[in-house]
Amino acid sequence: MRRSLKTFKLLLGRKARSGYNSIRSQTRYEWGRNAAFVLVGLWMMEGLRYGFWRLFSYLDGVQLIGPILVWKLTAMVLLGTLSMVVVSSLVISLTTLYYASDLRFLMRAPAPLGVVFADKAVETVFFSSWMIVLVVMPIMTALSQVGGLGWGFLGGFAFLLAPSLLLAASVGMVFSLVLM
Repeated sequence: MRRSLKTFKLLLGRKARSGYNSIRSQTRYEWGRNAAFVLVGLWMMEGLRYGFWRLFSYLDGVQLIGPILVWKLTAMVLLGTLSMVVVSSLVISLTTLYYASDLRFLMRAPAPLGVVFADKAVETVFFSSWMIVLVVMPIMTALSQVGGLGWGFLGGFAFLLAPSLLLAASVGMVFSLVLM
C-alpha cells in the first residue's frame, strides 16, 4: 500500500513537473496570448454571473412562487452540468485510458496497474470537470447575491461540488470501461 501511494505521488509529480516546464518555456507571445484568453474568460464569467443575477432577481420577484422558481432553475442547471460531466468524462476517459501517448511508458514502468489507473482516473476527472467548475461558480455567486446567502453558502457549495463532480466523472469512466 505504501509503495503504491509513493508511486502514485511520483506519477502526479510527473504531471506537475510537465506543467511547470511548459509554463516556464513559454515565449512572450504565448504569455500574451494566454493572458488575453484568461481576460476574455474572466469577462465571460462576469457576463454569466450578471445574466443569472438578472434572471434570478426577476424570478425572485414573482409573487408566491418566486423563490421556488429560482431553486428549481438552479436544480435544473446543476443536473444539466452534472450530466455534461458524465458525457465529457466518457469521451475523455476513452482517450486517457486507451489512447494516451504515455500509456506504453506507463505499462512498462514498474508501477502497479491500479496506480496507473488511479493516475489516469485523476486526469480524467480534472479534464472533464474544470470547465463545469468555471461555469457553475458564477451562477452560484449570482444565486448567493439574490438570496442573500453569503460566503458560507459558496464555501459549502464549493466543498460539496468536488465529490459530486467526482461521482459524475466516475459514472462516465464506468461507461467507458463497459464500452471497451
